[in-house]
Amino acid sequence: MEHAEDSEIVKCIGCGKILTNDELIQENGVSIDAHVNEVKEELTKDIQKQFNDILKKAFKGSKNIRIK
Repeated sequence: MEHAEDSEIVKCIGCGKILTNDELIQENGVSIDAHVNEVKEELTKDIQKQFNDILKKAFKGSKNIRIK
Protein backbone atom coordinates (compact mmCIF):
# COMPACT_ATOMS: atom_id res chain seq x y z
CA MET A 1 0.00 0.00 0.00
CA GLU A 2 1.16 3.49 -0.81
CA HIS A 3 -0.03 6.35 1.35
CA ALA A 4 -0.22 10.00 0.35
CA GLU A 5 0.69 12.29 3.24
CA ASP A 6 -1.64 15.14 2.22
CA SER A 7 -4.78 13.06 1.77
CA GLU A 8 -6.52 9.98 3.05
CA ILE A 9 -6.11 8.13 -0.25
CA VAL A 10 -4.22 4.84 -0.39
CA LYS A 11 -3.25 2.80 -3.44
CA CYS A 12 -2.81 -0.97 -3.46
CA ILE A 13 0.55 -1.82 -4.98
CA GLY A 14 -0.66 -5.31 -5.94
CA CYS A 15 -3.85 -4.47 -7.86
CA GLY A 16 -3.60 -0.70 -8.29
CA LYS A 17 -6.96 -0.04 -6.64
CA ILE A 18 -7.28 3.45 -5.11
CA LEU A 19 -9.31 3.81 -1.91
CA THR A 20 -9.82 6.34 0.84
CA ASN A 21 -8.95 5.35 4.39
CA ASP A 22 -12.65 4.97 5.23
CA GLU A 23 -13.27 2.73 2.20
CA LEU A 24 -10.23 0.63 3.07
CA ILE A 25 -11.47 0.13 6.63
CA GLN A 26 -14.93 -0.75 5.33
CA GLU A 27 -13.51 -3.25 2.79
CA ASN A 28 -11.33 -4.93 5.43
CA GLY A 29 -13.77 -4.61 8.34
CA VAL A 30 -14.26 -8.35 8.85
CA SER A 31 -10.53 -9.01 8.84
CA ILE A 32 -9.88 -6.12 11.21
CA ASP A 33 -12.58 -7.32 13.63
CA ALA A 34 -11.22 -10.87 13.59
CA HIS A 35 -7.71 -9.64 14.34
CA VAL A 36 -8.93 -7.40 17.17
CA ASN A 37 -10.77 -10.34 18.75
CA GLU A 38 -7.67 -12.52 18.45
CA VAL A 39 -5.52 -9.88 20.16
CA LYS A 40 -8.12 -9.49 22.93
CA GLU A 41 -8.05 -13.23 23.63
CA GLU A 42 -4.25 -13.29 23.75
CA LEU A 43 -4.14 -10.31 26.11
CA THR A 44 -6.75 -11.85 28.39
CA LYS A 45 -4.78 -15.10 28.64
CA ASP A 46 -1.51 -13.23 29.29
CA ILE A 47 -3.04 -11.03 31.98
CA GLN A 48 -4.65 -14.02 33.70
CA LYS A 49 -1.34 -15.90 33.69
CA GLN A 50 0.59 -12.91 35.07
CA PHE A 51 -2.01 -12.31 37.78
CA ASN A 52 -1.95 -15.98 38.76
CA ASP A 53 1.87 -15.97 38.89
CA ILE A 54 1.86 -12.84 41.07
CA LEU A 55 -0.64 -14.41 43.50
CA LYS A 56 1.35 -17.65 43.69
CA LYS A 57 4.53 -15.71 44.41
CA ALA A 58 2.83 -13.51 47.03
CA PHE A 59 1.40 -16.47 48.97
CA LYS A 60 4.30 -18.87 48.36
CA GLY A 61 5.17 -19.37 52.02
CA SER A 62 1.59 -19.54 53.32
CA LYS A 63 0.30 -22.95 54.39
CA ASN A 64 -3.32 -21.77 54.68
CA ILE A 65 -3.75 -20.24 51.21
CA ARG A 66 -3.32 -22.25 48.02
CA ILE A 67 -3.63 -20.90 44.48
CA LYS A 68 -4.50 -23.34 41.69
